[in-house]
Amino acid sequence: NDAIAITAGLIHTCALKKDTSVVCWGYGGEGQLGVAPDDPLPNQVTDGSGNLQPHQTTVPVQVQNGMGDILKNVTGVAAGDYHTCAMSTQLGTVLCWGSNDVGQLGRGFKGGLMPYPKPVIMAGTFAPLENISTLAAGAKHACAGQKDGPVYCWGNNDSDQLGTDWDIIDSPSAVKVVVENVTDVKDLAAGKDHSCALLKDDSVKCWGSNAFGQLGISPSLIDPYGTPVCDPYGNVACSAPTGTAVCDPYGSLSCADTKPVCTPSTGKPKCVEL
Repeated sequence: NDAIAITAGLIHTCALKKDTSVVCWGYGGEGQLGVAPDDPLPNQVTDGSGNLQPHQTTVPVQVQNGMGDILKNVTGVAAGDYHTCAMSTQLGTVLCWGSNDVGQLGRGFKGGLMPYPKPVIMAGTFAPLENISTLAAGAKHACAGQKDGPVYCWGNNDSDQLGTDWDIIDSPSAVKVVVENVTDVKDLAAGKDHSCALLKDDSVKCWGSNAFGQLGISPSLIDPYGTPVCDPYGNVACSAPTGTAVCDPYGSLSCADTKPVCTPSTGKPKCVEL
């Protein structure tokens, strides 16, 4: 009865306690409970025949810090499909643990799993991501906002859910979100293939996949950076902030794979069959 925040992944759940520690329960085969998958778990789940189900528990277990002690000084926690991240009061760092198949732990490399919390590092500098005030985890990515600063994301980027202008599928370290006006945010949220931010003016900005309209715009506009427009030279470009606008596989204009054309009669971009 001492939980103050809760988060749920695909098949695990974690809670932040009043004493600033974290407990998790459910499936922990990828290390997302904060204990090694081979460690014994209390009250393991059984099937209908009474057989123990590996890596599954109904009892909250304390997340460890990897040095034999309980992880503490946590101010927020967020769970992805098979990974978990937490904000620490130590320099406002972000710590992640669990599956790392696409770099969702932010450690600078992809692959394997890490059952104990480790700091997320920044791309290029490899310094810890610090001064964090808000945190969110998607299926295989996570985002964190710096106090009075930009938002950074890491992990899977197959739908531009990291909001970066880098041409990458995954980023195993934190990259800066370049979506216009996304800085000094009040809150963050992340889905499977998209991310959203609550801005200072109480408006919401989203980026990533828009296949089902989850960005709050027509599903035909899947560009996370801006609406395709014709520039003064008759070229098609994204309105903000950078990039070359092209046609998506459904014939809609977006910053994706193939080039559209500008139509002189209307002055607007138009997709054409190449």
